[in-house]
Amino acid sequence: MGPETGGIYRGYLESIVLPELRSARAAASLFYGLPFLRKTVLRRKGQLLCEVLTDLFLGKSSYRELSTRPLNYLKFLRIR
Repeated sequence: MGPETGGIYRGYLESIVLPELRSARAAASLFYGLPFLRKTVLRRKGQLLCEVLTDLFLGKSSYRELSTRPLNYLKFLRIR
């Protein structure tokens, strides 16, 4: 691996992979660290959460994208 390849790889890690992992870790901390919040979200918005996770797993969305769009939070706050 040449020096330019290493730089490209490092740039990709720093600009794409690591921020995504940080966002995923923050989401996991909220979800697993706050049992009351987890229980409430699953009870009230379980279907929506499954859809969001499916989009994440299929690559249609990213943790960073979800965490930086305020409308995503409003979807979970709407009570129905």
